[in-house]
Parts: sequence; C-alpha cells; structure tokens
Amino acid sequence: MRVTRVFLSRPLATGKTVNVTDEPAHYMRNVLRLKPGHSLVVFNGEGGEYQATITEFGVKKSLILSVGEYQSLNLESPLNTRLAIAITRSERMDYAVQKAVELGVTSLVPLQTKYCVVKLNTRQAERKHEHWQRIAEHACEQCGRTIVPRVELPMSLLDWLQQLSHGNRILFHPGQSRKLEQVTIVDQQVNILIGPEGGFSESEVARAISAEFQPISLGPRVLRAETVVLVALSALQQRWGDL
Repeated sequence: MRVTRVFLSRPLATGKTVNVTDEPAHYMRNVLRLKPGHSLVVFNGEGGEYQATITEFGVKKSLILSVGEYQSLNLESPLNTRLAIAITRSERMDYAVQKAVELGVTSLVPLQTKYCVVKLNTRQAERKHEHWQRIAEHACEQCGRTIVPRVELPMSLLDWLQQLSHGNRILFHPGQSRKLEQVTIVDQQVNILIGPEGGFSESEVARAISAEFQPISLGPRVLRAETVVLVALSALQQRWGDL
C-alpha cells in the first residue's frame, strides 16, 4: 500500500499536535480525500520524517494532526548538483523541475537568457518562483526525499556566472566534440548549465566558457531542454552519484 507523504513548512516534533491550514489542508482534505483517523507521513524539509495521524477536521477547512514517531531518513545523493536552466514554456519548465528533484538535484536556478521564449517581469518571476518551489516540494512527497531542493529566484545568466565560487562546471550544448565520459569530477560538486529551446547565443556560450564551464555533448541529436535535464542528471548520477 502506498504511503501518503505530505510536506509541511513548519516545525515538527513527536508528541505535538499541528493545525494544518491553507494549501496543505486543501490538498489533504479535497485532493487526497483523507479523513480523521488516516495515518500518513509528514516532513518539513530539514531531514527525516514523522508518522502522523489526522485526529479531526478543524474550522475553516483546516485539520488537526497528531505527530508521532520520528524516523531519520536520508535519500540525498552524494553528488551535489546545482542546476541552472533557462526558463522554458510553463508545462515544460514544471516537468524539468519535477524530474530534476526526482533525480536528486541539490538546487535549481531558473535563468533568463537571450533566446528564452518566456520573459518574466519582477512580479511574474516571484509568482513563478513560488510555483516552482511548490513543484519541488510535491516531487519530494512523491519520491521520498526529506530535504527539499531550493529553487532560487530567476536571474540573468551573467549574474549567475558572477556569483559562482566553487564546484565543477559543465555546459550541456549541442555540437560539441567532448563527451561526459571525458570529464573528471572533483569534490562531488557540479554546476550544470542548460539552455532554452532556442539555445544559448554565441556570446552566452563564450561567457560560460570564460567562466570555466566545459562544453559537453549528449549525442548527435538536438534535445529539448527538459529532455537534457533528464539525460544529464541521469548520466551524472550514474557516473558519480547513486543510480
């Protein structure tokens, strides 16, 4: 029987009761259709998880949880991967974030690049950031992770390159002669750079290379950005991670 797992962004402790409101309460009551007496697992992204039981429905569509036994659980990959991906169309970006989390990514950075089809103003970027963070949380509920990857606020490629301080650097870009098997990883930390549907501009590629990114090919065919996320993270995890 599948275990229901729910992320709660709040302190949790064995023996405490929790009043759950807003989106998590709606998700449990109306989407999962859980009832009082139902057992589930809750976690807050700080590592580990708790057994819990719904004791009653509260006022204003809330519910009350009784928090039970704590279980130390760590499903994090030994490979620390920071994924910077140019913003793609809504459903494709959602898919990329979801699958990246399932494949063990450590953090994600949405990038605004020259050929991005989607252009966001400040308010739109903030809303999208919240949306992608929720997708990451729900992906953790599904895949069993207890530490939720951080989705950073969208930024420009140049700003991201300027703030990097450590870690191996790989640019996945079509038409390159070098392959992943020729790369050596040091210290188990990798910064991954993936472009939009239209690819990076020549100047963007040049900037990435000047920032010590290694251009790598994933084969002779041109892949969609969300496909590159799947292939790249799978290959990295198989070679240096936990697949």
